[in-house]
Amino acid sequence: MEEVLTMVRAVISSTKVRSLDSGRADLTATTATEFANMLVTDLGVPFRLAHQIVASAAGEFVRKGSKESDLWPKLVFEKAQATLGTMPERLKERLAHLGTLEAVVGRKRSIGSTQPRETLRLLHTRAVALRQATRRQRARLNRLAAAGARLRREAM
Repeated sequence: MEEVLTMVRAVISSTKVRSLDSGRADLTATTATEFANMLVTDLGVPFRLAHQIVASAAGEFVRKGSKESDLWPKLVFEKAQATLGTMPERLKERLAHLGTLEAVVGRKRSIGSTQPRETLRLLHTRAVALRQATRRQRARLNRLAAAGARLRREAM
């Protein structure tokens, strides 16, 4: 266990967290699954077709090599419109809003999800559990030390 903890300490202490410009064009396609899910849940598009639409938009986005992050939701809307026919204008607005990483993360609301509020709740829960486990371990160590001292006294 001590060896594992040594490795964990080494990994955590050497981990570097960098801020990230989530509006970068090369990161916008990370919202592809959410776009496909929106087509399925909001418009009732079959799952496979929704993913084909989004994959087609992603392919064009990559081929164009655009640095414009707002091009991505436009392409998804255009591909959906070309495949499905007329599209509600509100979908265009929702796709534009969902095109950000913050929106995708914020949309997750299940237990253990990446939504900031859920992440904080989970961290708080883990911190409480860690404090409790630390108290239990200290109590065990104290009992062990006392038992060792008693054993040494009785052995003499």
